[in-house]
Amino acid sequence: MAFDGLRNPSVYELDGSVRRTFDLKGRLKFVFAADCQNIPNKVTFSSIGVAVNSSSFGAPTAATSNTGSRDFQFSGRINF
Repeated sequence: MAFDGLRNPSVYELDGSVRRTFDLKGRLKFVFAADCQNIPNKVTFSSIGVAVNSSSFGAPTAATSNTGSRDFQFSGRINF
């Protein structure tokens, strides 16, 4: 007997960025930025065992990450 209506946990990804502008001499401005992809770095379990007579019933048999590792990118820009 198998339960075909079971669903795997959802997959989500959270990205974010922060920017700050600093006034320099006169009309010069320095813009600092930090961007991050996949902030929670959550593991998503998949392929849940659905056969009742199996020892892996209800247990995830595989795990994948959303899109990879958590990535940061820093940048700076001078506006004049």
